[in-house]
Amino acid sequence: MKMEEVYNIKEIYTNIQNKLNNMIPENWDKLYLYNSIMENVSGMKTGEMYFYYFPKAILKRPPVNLYEIVPKFNLDETAYEKMIQDLYIEFEKLRDEFAKRKEKVWTNVTVCIEGGNFNIYYDYENLLESKYSDYERHIIWRYKYMSQDLYIYGKKDRKIIEEYLKEIDV
Repeated sequence: MKMEEVYNIKEIYTNIQNKLNNMIPENWDKLYLYNSIMENVSGMKTGEMYFYYFPKAILKRPPVNLYEIVPKFNLDETAYEKMIQDLYIEFEKLRDEFAKRKEKVWTNVTVCIEGGNFNIYYDYENLLESKYSDYERHIIWRYKYMSQDLYIYGKKDRKIIEEYLKEIDV
């Protein structure tokens, strides 16, 4: 492994963290981000990205979704969408770096930032053939990474999580 390749990955991680810090106009304790990039049979890339952060506060506050930030802080929507796009591009660069290294290319990643620690988890599931829809994966991801109790979910979402838990217990 060349030193330059390692540096490129670390640089991308730093860029991701800096972009996230610039996107959140208040202090926060924890952040969880999901990003997927898939290629269909024609080579067209598709994907999604969302994140939640927990505002820093004396009393525990609910997580804030990426898409709640613009109205909550009265930000310019066009400028914020550009920030989202720039962040997504960093994940495309990260995925391209894996391909350049001839490493197994991931389909989705989760970034967890807690107490200043940046952790990234790679997943290689073929999302195009997944038995779960995007919505179901989102619910499962929130439950899995954000350690949210089942009681906060509605009946439909609880059912999705319960089915997932039965599946992984097998």
